[in-house]
Amino acid sequence: MVVNGNGNVGFGTTTPNAKLEVVSGIGDMMHLVAYEPFITFYDSNHGYNRNALQSVDGSFNIFTEAYLRGLDPFGYIHLDKSGKVGIGSATPVSKLDIVGQDALAFSDISLSSRYGIRTRAILARAFRALPAT
Repeated sequence: MVVNGNGNVGFGTTTPNAKLEVVSGIGDMMHLVAYEPFITFYDSNHGYNRNALQSVDGSFNIFTEAYLRGLDPFGYIHLDKSGKVGIGSATPVSKLDIVGQDALAFSDISLSSRYGIRTRAILARAFRALPAT
């Protein structure tokens, strides 16, 4: 470990260029071990608003400031251990599951798959079935 004159701390380097720099040739860079561990990021330039990353039972969560404050119960992304993604859903039922108010409010979407024509046809049917706003 090195602490240089600027107060930068380095592990695996003698010349850290940031407040904390960790250098590793191969393998894991870091292990965080705790009960349902999470990392919180605070933005000091915007009122210390925060976002958090969390690992639970092989799944991964990304929480927004609104979710963490209890203002938006759908303000998170969940990647479950089987590879399904939930936006606003902790229990996605398909590869991509979007839940919440204005869940389909968008101006442009681009999807591709091995079955591109089939995907476009399914999307076209789904959008025709949406109620007018």
